[in-house]
Amino acid sequence: MLSLLITAAVYTVSRRAAADTPHLLRVCADPNDLPFSNQRGEGFENRIASVIGRDLDLSVRYTWWPQGRGVVRNALNAGRCDVIMGIPAGFEGVVRTSPYYRSTYVFVTRDTQLRDRIQAALDRHRDEIRDILQSYGVPLLTPPAARP
Repeated sequence: MLSLLITAAVYTVSRRAAADTPHLLRVCADPNDLPFSNQRGEGFENRIASVIGRDLDLSVRYTWWPQGRGVVRNALNAGRCDVIMGIPAGFEGVVRTSPYYRSTYVFVTRDTQLRDRIQAALDRHRDEIRDILQSYGVPLLTPPAARP
């Protein structure tokens, strides 16, 4: 059985968008995709985004956008958000953090500094994130071994 790893990453749209909202982590998430995310914040990705936002001292604000073909182009590249979670691991043109749960999806980024900040937050909150994932029946976190 092949086990693919999720890597955490963040996709930053532009430095200008980040400068316009310096105290926000603008997250693109699917409004109705449990157990991942929903508008009521009941998904494990909602909870992980909250952990990262809290650690980075950023308020999390969602842009609800169904995950599917064109989400990067239409939501992220259009400047509607800074972060997207649950992108396929082979997605081109992004910077990834190390894996944080087993799956075929990743967070992605083009901003190495933001990736490093989020990776550090993931490392600091590894146990809390593990508990969140376990509560949804998601395979446990991987060790923080190899960084992409």
